[in-house]
Amino acid sequence: MKLIDFGLSKQVKFKKMKTIVGTPYYIAPEVLTGKYGVKCDIWSLGVIMYILLSGYLPFPGNNAIKVFVKVRSADYNFDQKEWSKVSPEAIDLIKNMLMVDTRKRYNAEQCLNHKWFDISDKIMSDSSTSSLDSSIIQNLMNFKGASNFKKTAINLLVKSLNFEEFEILREQFEKLDSDGTGQVDATELTLAFKNLDSGVPEAKVDLVIKEMHIVEDNKINYTEFLAASMTTGKFLNKDKLTTIFKEFDVDQSGYITEENLAETFAKLDIPLTPSDIKAIIDTYDLMKDGKISYEEF
Repeated sequence: MKLIDFGLSKQVKFKKMKTIVGTPYYIAPEVLTGKYGVKCDIWSLGVIMYILLSGYLPFPGNNAIKVFVKVRSADYNFDQKEWSKVSPEAIDLIKNMLMVDTRKRYNAEQCLNHKWFDISDKIMSDSSTSSLDSSIIQNLMNFKGASNFKKTAINLLVKSLNFEEFEILREQFEKLDSDGTGQVDATELTLAFKNLDSGVPEAKVDLVIKEMHIVEDNKINYTEFLAASMTTGKFLNKDKLTTIFKEFDVDQSGYITEENLAETFAKLDIPLTPSDIKAIIDTYDLMKDGKISYEEF
């Protein structure tokens, strides 16, 4: 998640701000008076948290005047059915962020030290240390030895599928990605193997990672993880196969040539040499006519 749009931002220390600016739904009540400080941001973040957890605005209205009336009196509630699934700790934090009296409103440090964050950290910790599905580990190990051509083809398959088709694998990736960077490194993969008691020696983890991708940075990104861990046969059908073939057959000749491969790999920013590309043709060109047909593919 990214917070954007800092056009109205201002660096302040002890002085008060005066300009009445901001989006009505998110604006703090003291901003409307033309005399406010840094705690106006805590109010706005409280509004964002309320929306993220419920899907509703805390201060709705058909026009700015109606919104401002509700903002000034903190006229909001937790009556919607969505709040029945939200923890009391989260609700308590929101209440302390949406205080009209700035003396009672939490500052940033108080928010970060709130018990809701302790609970969230524990949930994340429990998730990251839970065991990885054994079938996923097996698929990762079986991916060893796949050619660059096959790895790229499967990566293209992954990108053609719907998000919903990967829900289970996404959860597995999040268990591996304990620091939330969007990439899995050797340390995280080693921990997952140990938790599963997979019997994979620590020395082999780097090799497993290197087999999963083409660019050697010793880390696996989300797409590479999906490509290596998915059961290809579950998702691959004739339409998907045709789509992937066309990604390589850039000139739509009905064949994949060395020139096609060079162009495709360059577009995907995959560093293959001319000899690497020739080796792909030699391997999959069963008819030995210097190109790969759809049937050979």
